[in-house]
Amino acid sequence: MLLQMHPTTEICVYWFCRNLCSYTHPVVGAAMFGSLNALKRKVQEQHKLYFCDLCIKGRKVFISEQVLYTKSDLDRHHRTGDDAGPLAEAGFKGHPLCRFCKRRFYDGDELYKHMEGQHEHCFICRRLHSNKFVYFKDYAELEGEVQQLAEMHDYHVC
Repeated sequence: MLLQMHPTTEICVYWFCRNLCSYTHPVVGAAMFGSLNALKRKVQEQHKLYFCDLCIKGRKVFISEQVLYTKSDLDRHHRTGDDAGPLAEAGFKGHPLCRFCKRRFYDGDELYKHMEGQHEHCFICRRLHSNKFVYFKDYAELEGEVQQLAEMHDYHVC
């Protein structure tokens, strides 16, 4: 059976959905913007507040539900998480940092994919310590580690 709605209710639902899916945020009132960059610019210029770009890409909420930060709060958010609010309640502890690239990622899964794709891991270390993830910046650094392990254990490296 198809649910019949009153025309006024349909219009309200349409506008509610349209507002959720548009580039707007409660801090700018009812204003809607043509792009995310336009909204970000307005929020920065008028309110000195900033979106977290990592959260915009990774957090599964509408733009209007994203948390805004001052410059110093955004830096703390990246490093250690939030003191209060929805992310703090969810146990968010900050965006992990790749120590080689000095780039932050939304969560540990994204960092893991990055590390596996962009950096090297030692197969010997992985065998010896299967629960540890040890990475090296590049192949040259990995090669040095393998050489050091070989010398330490008196092995011959091909």
